[in-house]
Amino acid sequence: MREGSTAKLSVLAAISGILGALACARPTLWIGGAEQSDLSGARPAGPAQVEAGALGNPLAGRDAPEPARAGAAAGAHASPMLDAGAGGDATTDAGAGIAGAHSPAAGSGGTMVPSPDRELEDAGTEDPPTPTRLPVDMPRCPVLSGPGTYTFGDPGRRTLSARIYIAPDARTKPAPGGPLIMYFHGFGSDPSEVLSGLGQEAIDSVVAAGGVVAAFGSKLCTTCGLPDDVAWYVEDDAVSDHVVACAVAQANIDTRRIHAMGFSAGGMHSLHLALARSNYLASVMSYSGGASDLSKGQGQDPTNRVAAMLAFGSAERDVFAINFNTASIEWWQTRTPLGWYAMLCHHGGGHFVQRELGPHVYRFFRDHPYKVDPEPYAKMIPSSFPAYCSNMPPAR
Repeated sequence: MREGSTAKLSVLAAISGILGALACARPTLWIGGAEQSDLSGARPAGPAQVEAGALGNPLAGRDAPEPARAGAAAGAHASPMLDAGAGGDATTDAGAGIAGAHSPAAGSGGTMVPSPDRELEDAGTEDPPTPTRLPVDMPRCPVLSGPGTYTFGDPGRRTLSARIYIAPDARTKPAPGGPLIMYFHGFGSDPSEVLSGLGQEAIDSVVAAGGVVAAFGSKLCTTCGLPDDVAWYVEDDAVSDHVVACAVAQANIDTRRIHAMGFSAGGMHSLHLALARSNYLASVMSYSGGASDLSKGQGQDPTNRVAAMLAFGSAERDVFAINFNTASIEWWQTRTPLGWYAMLCHHGGGHFVQRELGPHVYRFFRDHPYKVDPEPYAKMIPSSFPAYCSNMPPAR
């Protein structure tokens, strides 16, 4: 076990609680659920839930819906680095603290990729900088011949599988290319969760531009000590580096647009990466995640204050061994005084993926490339975002 902190003990307690819950036949666990919305933008009656014993599919085992509460917002509303090799297994398939006002919302559902607002057309740097410290000296890459599941990492140390969304001709797409978005699922879920967290249309847009979406599958590590946030480990960071190196070598990645996102444990891991991989990450998103002991300190590059979008529910309902409402607000309280931007989307529900936010996550990433300056949302969040997204914590 690594030298640890009280957080390690709390992780043990969390795991014990999780295992105890799984041993019971009746409890309902708020993990991996996804709130649905139809193309009209209408929100359903309540969040999906996952019954104990149905953890393999985060969208299975729905309970009868209950009314969802709207969150009350406080405040005014590239060059290749590696030769493609034959390493790794692949299974391919063809089908696959800044105050600011939020202007009146124009609706949050329906439009899969919100178009830029006129007031933001000139916001941010016209030509954001490019990260110069991308991963090098990585293991040999699997050949990313098309969408499929591939193995990344060092076989002698740590490997993970990842569901890769990529065009077979990604390398030939025109400049500037597309983003790389890495997705980390919640405890008991699987890589398909990205279809709720980001959405198929956003994934298609990334792929069409020559970019890559990589949805990781978590794996028990018997040599890593304790999990750092129940499902993911510090040792997984090097696997993320391998994906970055392989994607840059084999797709047309705009290296100013490398992002991480996830749900629950995956959301906490994404915020950890905002520091641990600030050498190259542009911005991150957390669904019901938040701060942890691993998301403290300066990180790799103290000059890169990685922008974050955090979605979470109420303090009473967004709880699963950890209070994710509190953890999300803690990130804002810790980071914004240091000049980091964090947008808080308090939907007021329980512990689930807020599926309607997927298109807005993609918009957030597009508006927050690497070291964007000035912060485009400092004065006003785009009107296409839900009204519960704010630059200030919710009222309690």
